[in-house]
Amino acid sequence: MGGSRHDDFRHNQYIFGGYNTYTLNYKNWGIKAGARLEVTRMQSVGMENTTEAFSSTFLNVLPTIILQRKLSTTNSIKLGYTSRVQRPNIELLNPYPIISDPRYLSFGNPNLSAVRNHKFDLDYSSFKKANIVIGTSYTLTNNAIQSVTEIGTDSISRTTYGNTGIRHQIGLNTNVSKSFGKKFMLSLSGNLNYVLLKGSLGSEYFENDGVLGFAYMFMNYKFNDGWNAQFFSGYSGQMVRLQGTTNGFFFHAFSCNKSYLNDRLTFTLNVANPFVNSVTINSTISSIYFLQEYHREQVIRDINFAVSYRFDKRGRSTKRIKKINNEDEVADY
Repeated sequence: MGGSRHDDFRHNQYIFGGYNTYTLNYKNWGIKAGARLEVTRMQSVGMENTTEAFSSTFLNVLPTIILQRKLSTTNSIKLGYTSRVQRPNIELLNPYPIISDPRYLSFGNPNLSAVRNHKFDLDYSSFKKANIVIGTSYTLTNNAIQSVTEIGTDSISRTTYGNTGIRHQIGLNTNVSKSFGKKFMLSLSGNLNYVLLKGSLGSEYFENDGVLGFAYMFMNYKFNDGWNAQFFSGYSGQMVRLQGTTNGFFFHAFSCNKSYLNDRLTFTLNVANPFVNSVTINSTISSIYFLQEYHREQVIRDINFAVSYRFDKRGRSTKRIKKINNEDEVADY
């Protein structure tokens, strides 16, 4: 890089959490309730002193409650509420612009706050001849992170991120899996969601809505000599943002693996989208002042080979330890 352009940016995130749950069962009824206390400390600084140092601390209490009713030994219905925190990752926080095209600049916002989601679920499950889960959900986010784009008087497009949106999402989801004998397994899953986004950018008010969808199929076949073969296929639907949309695309993949030494040593070959090299991503961004369309080709074909070795001995009793997952969730921005 030349001259005065620098992109040395450091972001540290410290997460301290604790949780507890209580379970009560009475006849065919069961209730599980709990809460998680989480403290997040975030520190960001530009190493060339081009950006002010920024630090913040968040304290969140995240309750969870689930009510379950057993209809039979293989059927049940469940009603639940969950509160979760979604933290911005480094790409959304880094304030240094991406200048692959000087007419279109994109940069993060180190002042982003963590997102609080409230989700309500109603699920029916059956585990008899096949494993079937059918459910509906509603999710409310009051400070959703959304990309915001403006075009200045210099005709340069600048995109960054802000806690600018209120997001409502109502969805249906299903998952069906069944084993045919001891060798073949088929799994089908999908969801369909309606999303409504509302928010403001300066004096301009935005509202956008749309239907999101995802469908997925997985097949696995076990051979007699330690070989396994898998096939994946699916469709990832459009993304809806406060100022526009991005189209969806199909994908597929093949995988095979061979295990040795009582399944401790495994060789795996994965081939993703062998018949399609790339997909066209079409994005539309608009306001009362402009309409912007963006088209790019994204390579999705991939081939990789992996070797794994499991050190624990088969049959040894190991104690499971429940862990707290502090990983950032991935969301459609």
